Amino acid sequence: MRAIGRALRGLGAAVWSRPWPFCAIALGVFALDILVPPLVLTLARKPVTAFTINPVLSTLPGYVVSGPGSLGERLAKAWGLALFWFSADNSFGLEWGFAVTTADLARFAFMSLLVALYFSLWMERRARFAVPLFRPRLSNCRAKRPGRLGDEMEPRLAREPDPGEDCDRQRHGA
Repeated sequence: MRAIGRALRGLGAAVWSRPWPFCAIALGVFALDILVPPLVLTLARKPVTAFTINPVLSTLPGYVVSGPGSLGERLAKAWGLALFWFSADNSFGLEWGFAVTTADLARFAFMSLLVALYFSLWMERRARFAVPLFRPRLSNCRAKRPGRLGDEMEPRLAREPDPGEDCDRQRHGA
């Protein structure tokens, strides 16, 4: 159970360290889930001619609370209810349609939060293990050459000099 707690604390830390990118990514993925299918159908087949919001939505809360049938049946019908849809008409009727149900909306929300969480963890890991290009380096020969410009911020070397190396060898590049 401690491992699960540590994982959840890490997830929370990643989200709360950058809440705005998390929200932006989640909203962006959610919007793409809704808007990309009609856009692809518009480009591939025929432009959208209608967007409709289900007119039954205004009576839905009353139906769920005290409608005919058991509560489980009412919730199952509400779960599969089409909330809105895009469609394109042709001369013979309907060319194509894209409907979003309550279940689709819940799936879109879950997936957008999951993708945003992934990117939050990725950004947190990059920030935690970032290696700066320049870092302060203390030389073992500082006493022999005080005040040399650039001594405090030298580029990081592929091989750090051995503390026992001779100062003259370091100074003359030998």
